[in-house]
Amino acid sequence: MDYLPWIDDINDDGYAWIIDEPPEIDEPSYLIHEEASISHWWPEEVVFDLSPDYGVRLADYVPTVTGLHIISKKLKEILDSECQGAFDFYPVTIRNQKGRIVKASYYLAHLRIILDCMDREKSDFTINPINTEHATRIRRLVLREDKIPDNIKIFALKEDPSLWLVQRELAKNIYREFDCRGMLFIKLENYGIEWRTDG
Repeated sequence: MDYLPWIDDINDDGYAWIIDEPPEIDEPSYLIHEEASISHWWPEEVVFDLSPDYGVRLADYVPTVTGLHIISKKLKEILDSECQGAFDFYPVTIRNQKGRIVKASYYLAHLRIILDCMDREKSDFTINPINTEHATRIRRLVLREDKIPDNIKIFALKEDPSLWLVQRELAKNIYREFDCRGMLFIKLENYGIEWRTDG
């Protein structure tokens, strides 16, 4: 089955971005990239501020520097319907560059399916010296499809849990049929190409 990396859309300067994590989740935020539920510590209210250094247009997926996935109500409903049981969703508040609260509903999407399916021999990556199960940079990603269950439509990569891989048909539906924006779905062989020295 063909899987596409979900990446931030850096081609449209009009999109709003989130750069900083709210202080109320700063310390335990690494738990968002693990499989276990975070419901026991997630605060009742979490406010994300939009960066003044980017655009003002809010997309269905709000790109972040921190690797979190902040999504609109529409995208939440699509993922919840198409990938039942894969996610937990937590309401968040977004504050715009003028300090005003955005009325539209947004959520943190916590993807709880993390697969150990990277082919380490064929991939090109740098190991995290602190946590050797993780990669600090992936220049070429090759998957072991025999490690991916047949019914999986979306999953996070064990070596980089902030990286989501989406089954091609679902990616096409999200982008074309439902017209969701803010993210791009790229060919697997193109992931990390900007870091390669061999092209």
